[in-house]
Amino acid sequence: MINITCDGCQQRFEVPDSAAGTTVPCPKCNTSNGVPGRAVSGKMDTREDEATARLQGEKIMLTARRAMFRARPARFMGLLLLTLGGLGGAGYFLTSGQDPMLAGVCGFVALVGLLPLVIWKVATMGELLEITSHRTILKRGILSKTTTEVRHNDIKNFQIDQSLQQRIFNCGTVGISSSGQDGIEIYAKDIPKPYRVREIIDRNRGF
Repeated sequence: MINITCDGCQQRFEVPDSAAGTTVPCPKCNTSNGVPGRAVSGKMDTREDEATARLQGEKIMLTARRAMFRARPARFMGLLLLTLGGLGGAGYFLTSGQDPMLAGVCGFVALVGLLPLVIWKVATMGELLEITSHRTILKRGILSKTTTEVRHNDIKNFQIDQSLQQRIFNCGTVGISSSGQDGIEIYAKDIPKPYRVREIIDRNRGF
């Protein structure tokens, strides 16, 4: 029910929700009064939008984050060996009773290897490519979020870029643009199994 106040006698009365946006007479003085329509938010919360999509039968087909080893195997192994070697050396010199300065140097070497790995891992966690039965969605950010989406039926161009190394390890960059835009809207780097991503999208486009 909607509560309104009569413009003539200032008497409050109720009208059914179906009367929104129309005029109704006051039951006391018979003055015509306009019933306000329902307020509609111009910006729907992302969670509400996703919940609505799920109710309409949309399903998540695939989620993918940026790969580390597949994308940069030499860099990943180098940093990992540096970290493990430094930790091993620090542990050895501390337990063997030798010069503690050497243990400190090894600890510093381990930190030099570990810090880039942690930063790299956090960067990969801040980007998520989600393929649903209706849309491709790219989400960026950890504390703040930026979301870009393209409906499968609107896709105009699908690009996969791979270096020789990435082809060997089955990894690459995925670029997607729609018919309504000139540039690439979704640009996701270091995605594992990029042709699998394309296969799922094409299947849900009806190809």
